[in-house]
Amino acid sequence: MANVTYIGDDETELLAFDTGPGNALMDDMMKARTGENFDQNGHRAAQGLADQSIIENWIQHSYFDTKPPKSLDRNEWDIAALGPLAKDLQNLSLEDSLATLMSFTVRSVSESIKHLPTAPKTCYVCGGGRHNETMMVALQMALPCDVRNVDILGWDGDATEAECFGYLAVRSLLKLPISFPGTTGVPKPMIGGKLVKS
Repeated sequence: MANVTYIGDDETELLAFDTGPGNALMDDMMKARTGENFDQNGHRAAQGLADQSIIENWIQHSYFDTKPPKSLDRNEWDIAALGPLAKDLQNLSLEDSLATLMSFTVRSVSESIKHLPTAPKTCYVCGGGRHNETMMVALQMALPCDVRNVDILGWDGDATEAECFGYLAVRSLLKLPISFPGTTGVPKPMIGGKLVKS
């Protein structure tokens, strides 16, 4: 899943939610058709042509109009879950299928911007998607801001999520909030449960 965390001019102004399938659909397609885990650098997607009619159908999913905070389950967005529309991909070449899936991911991220209080100044990308050069170029073209690899901040973009959950665990131990109205919909900042020692 792809997700966005918005930090306003005041660092307490937080909004976070899943934007859509991220690399998941492309990875599913590569695994199903080639046995490979992913499209290296988006090379095959770059050779294909996206089917805009498929993208327009998928983007009608009610999730994209739902106001955040909101979240998706990985199993909600896989090739099988797409039903009849997934069958449309069977008529496309691998390259065209990957181009379509990548364009859908970029579109879903672009659509998420309308839910932010203001357009971001910079979008820092972490996780596996930042290794997909084709998608990074497409994101830069689609978003109204600079798109950068989070590594330029000195972060490890492959470990950002793991480090985040470690950070949240420490905050929880210190009884500091880890869940906020703009991130999970809680009524006030909350510490996120109790530690049970066995």
